[in-house]
Amino acid sequence: MVIKKILILIAIVGSCCAAVWAYLHRDMSSLPLNAKEQQMIDTLFEKTKPQCIGRYIYQVPLSFANDMNDGAEINEIEISSERLYRPVFEQRIRLREQELKNEKTMNPKNAPYLKQVIPLKNLDAIIFDSNRNSFGPGYGRTLEAHLYSNGVAFTVTTDIMDFSDPKFHQDKREYLAAGAREQFLDSKYTKLAEMQNLLSRLKGRKDDEVPTEAGTCIAEGFIADNNQKNKEEFHIRYTFDDFIFAAKSYTTLVTGDTLFERSNDIEPILRTTGYNTIRKGKFSLPGLDAQEWLISGKQEVNDRQVNAYNFVLYANEKMPDYHHPVLSIILHNSSKDTKTYSSEQLVEIWDRIIKTFQLRQGAF
Repeated sequence: MVIKKILILIAIVGSCCAAVWAYLHRDMSSLPLNAKEQQMIDTLFEKTKPQCIGRYIYQVPLSFANDMNDGAEINEIEISSERLYRPVFEQRIRLREQELKNEKTMNPKNAPYLKQVIPLKNLDAIIFDSNRNSFGPGYGRTLEAHLYSNGVAFTVTTDIMDFSDPKFHQDKREYLAAGAREQFLDSKYTKLAEMQNLLSRLKGRKDDEVPTEAGTCIAEGFIADNNQKNKEEFHIRYTFDDFIFAAKSYTTLVTGDTLFERSNDIEPILRTTGYNTIRKGKFSLPGLDAQEWLISGKQEVNDRQVNAYNFVLYANEKMPDYHHPVLSIILHNSSKDTKTYSSEQLVEIWDRIIKTFQLRQGAF
């Protein structure tokens, strides 16, 4: 789909072409809302709730519900969350352990599939050390932790290499001869310690609960700071019949290019596909250097040509670091036939939400 290509190309590194940028910088501003449209939006935003992603807070309508509970990663450790009753969580652990025990390896050398079970009673957690799959080598494994906190079940995973078993020593020598680093080949205990530290700082929280201590928010959870500059990436998403609104906070950007500096890669696609710029420019957010670009065009949904929308905002791209996490926000209707809201109403929804984004007080 055309709009999907644009979603990808917006993130491509490129250089700014001033002449073309000027051509497409036409402001095709939306018309004011009529009384009926205004009433719909006012009703939608009549009651709002606070939300927290990474180190940012913002407000959304009460009807918004995050449906992306697996969008958190810290230092290559992935975290997913789900609100569960404790008996259900305990049953999940029992079934998961039995599943791993029953798994067979294609090569007997790589057995057993489940290498170790590590209970963490002081944290109400357990860690499984198992093969990544049934056909891979027994030294390539996954640490899979399960933690229960404040009514929330967390699953925390990371991949490791462990050649400590004598039957894998020859494999290790071959890796070393090929130039692999010792640290890469025996990462289990380093990653295990890192995972245990993360679990000790992870706790469940209510969806609209805004923490006051230093740390980062994830779906249904909060991770207290450990005074280290971690590589963090957090996602949140709200899906509706008419559109999707999503946000991402991350500290992994290294290029430092801005949205407008990537215009050279985006604008040729806009010209050839008939997309128009609704609005493009700097956007004022408290303490954030932000740029937004709102476009509209056409897309095919169920063999029909319907309106397509793609609104994006990026903040802190020029100075990405631990204290200035990059913030990207998007509203789009890829593969959706937007019938409930007009383009003007979507812009109004966009404006009302993004104007509330700010760094959480006490986040650092």
